[in-house]
Amino acid sequence: MAKNELKKPSAPKITWHTAFREALQAELFAFRDSLEFLEEVPLTTEPLRIDVVVVKKKSDVQITKNIAAIFRSHNIVEYKSPSDHFSVDDFHKACSYVYLYMHLNKLEVSNVTLTIVAARRPRNLFQYLIRQGIPSSEQSPGIHAIQMGYFPVQIIESNQLPSEENIWLKSLRRDVNTQEMEKILQIKTNETNLRLQAYLYVLLLANPDIAKEMEADKMNQARLVQVLEDLGYIQEWKEQGIAIGEARGEAKGVKQGVKQGVKQGAKKEQKRVLQQMPYVLKGLKNNVPAKQLAKETQLPLAEIKKIQSEL
Repeated sequence: MAKNELKKPSAPKITWHTAFREALQAELFAFRDSLEFLEEVPLTTEPLRIDVVVVKKKSDVQITKNIAAIFRSHNIVEYKSPSDHFSVDDFHKACSYVYLYMHLNKLEVSNVTLTIVAARRPRNLFQYLIRQGIPSSEQSPGIHAIQMGYFPVQIIESNQLPSEENIWLKSLRRDVNTQEMEKILQIKTNETNLRLQAYLYVLLLANPDIAKEMEADKMNQARLVQVLEDLGYIQEWKEQGIAIGEARGEAKGVKQGVKQGVKQGAKKEQKRVLQQMPYVLKGLKNNVPAKQLAKETQLPLAEIKKIQSEL
């Protein structure tokens, strides 16, 4: 590389798994009083963890959601991000998680299920199941039942799920369109108890053109502002934008200057916050004090505490 050649900055890491856990809870939001979600459940003293365990608070509760039709008392859920594929080895490992979880929690095989969620069809895995004589059948669009005979197993292709029923999992990808984002924001606004900070952050990071498209339309722009308010940063962006606008207002008129300043200031601060968000989420998850994170990221302490209270 030539001396004066600049190194291209690496793309920010997208925390798909955090967003997936929120998407799964959003999918089953109607049954929130009957279910408990245990995240990154440790199986041993080694760094071996299940992505999500969904536990029924009452064993006799019937979960009618399509992705949870097989659910029993304890339900192990393993997830692969859109950039990864679910291999045969991953399948064996997921099955071993179920057995180990059963052993550690003294559960009968009749009390557990396994759900594998991948963005696209794991073809090698399905071919392997055929060679092993293990039948599978598509119970509904995107949901395949695996007839193993020990405990219920299903493989979910999130890309093939129906948008009208599984908007949260279906949209956890890089090619979300404006119509899907509008629907997500509408549901998020109506269901104020949904905890979707990480989910919305990942969607905006994975689909950067969505924000540009939404800004072009006044109604969509209002929805985008609502997202920023949900994330807890809109006030700071406005304040910085107004400061820029007032400086430009001397030449172009205060009113027009403030308007332009708010827009430019918001974009600049939005980029900075999005870059800092993975660090903040990771820090809070690892019990780093909010005050320390505010100092290191130069983000408002009050906003970091707000995110901390919602995690």
